[in-house]
Amino acid sequence: MRLALWLYPARWRGRYGDEVTELIDAGRTSGADLVDLVVSAPIRSTLQEEASTVNSYLAAHPFRTAVVALLAITPTAVLVAASLLKYVAGAAGLFDAIEPAVTALNANSIAEKALLVGPYVGLTLAVLPFSRIRIGREGRRVTATAEFAVPVGNLLVGALAGALIVVMTLYWAVENL
Repeated sequence: MRLALWLYPARWRGRYGDEVTELIDAGRTSGADLVDLVVSAPIRSTLQEEASTVNSYLAAHPFRTAVVALLAITPTAVLVAASLLKYVAGAAGLFDAIEPAVTALNANSIAEKALLVGPYVGLTLAVLPFSRIRIGREGRRVTATAEFAVPVGNLLVGALAGALIVVMTLYWAVENL
């Protein structure tokens, strides 16, 4: 059964290998556990490799991720800014100029959903590749740490996306509660 552990990535073995070895040594394993170890290994290896490849690519290109994140939030940012200018500040010029396009977008459910999801996608792209969240155990306690090393451009785009999410949530709460 210990040979099955070598099917897993080194990072996984480093983190969980000792625990699995202790279970094997304690005699708490069965044939079903062996099958589970062998069947799960390729899945774990693929998921870890794909996740680390995508994350390392995004982290290696912070300017690109900031630009893509900004593109994801721009339509929503323009709509929210125009709405605030019209309904809060009383300056209707920008909103009236884009209103025909907004009406067409609202008629298309996919475009409407894209406007809603844009800030979440932008926030994820801007900040997630530069964060590391670890969850572990120390005795009976569960511990969690978060570490962020975000380039300034990505931080600004992430802050704008976060602000859009807050404004949209407040608007929804005022309209629906």
